[in-house]
Amino acid sequence: MKKTIILSITFFFLMTASFAQSSLRVGTLVEFSSAMVDDGDWVGSGSSDLQKYRTLGLSFSKAWNDKWELYSGIYSIEADHIMTPAPGLDIPERTEDFSMLSIPVLGSYSFLPFAFVTAGPVFDFSGSDNLDQSGIGYQVGVGGKYHVDKVRFSLIPNFKRHGVILYDSPSRKRNVMEFGLRFEVSYQIK
Repeated sequence: MKKTIILSITFFFLMTASFAQSSLRVGTLVEFSSAMVDDGDWVGSGSSDLQKYRTLGLSFSKAWNDKWELYSGIYSIEADHIMTPAPGLDIPERTEDFSMLSIPVLGSYSFLPFAFVTAGPVFDFSGSDNLDQSGIGYQVGVGGKYHVDKVRFSLIPNFKRHGVILYDSPSRKRNVMEFGLRFEVSYQIK
């Protein structure tokens, strides 16, 4: 977790330095998601489930022109990881806390003045022992936006797959996939 905090602080300093001389949009977001664990369809094995999946975050974006925008930020994700044993075993169901820090680096293309598509890699840092998602995933989405002076409201339905390329390669790979609806409010600083 210490490495995650140091990496996050470094990331924000680099983002601030790279955007310092140009217009920058900062914002906050909340996302409502439905998440599942892709275990790989092992017949007769136990199962994993994620409940109460919640995401809060900060965002940064920089527009290159009227159509293209570079988007990044930091998301804090928390959920309850429920582990059900294989049928026939006399082992109780277990619940542990699942937490993850995600840093997306997305490109956004506005195909209409109020609508856009977004996609790119997501760098994840997980603190969970039984469902480690530390690695690189991806995110795709289609959203809408509305401007009121320097404030922008965005609503973005999206799909994320975490841990596609793991930093440490375990023998059994399990991915967290989520379908989410992100609500974001951002402000144009310059």
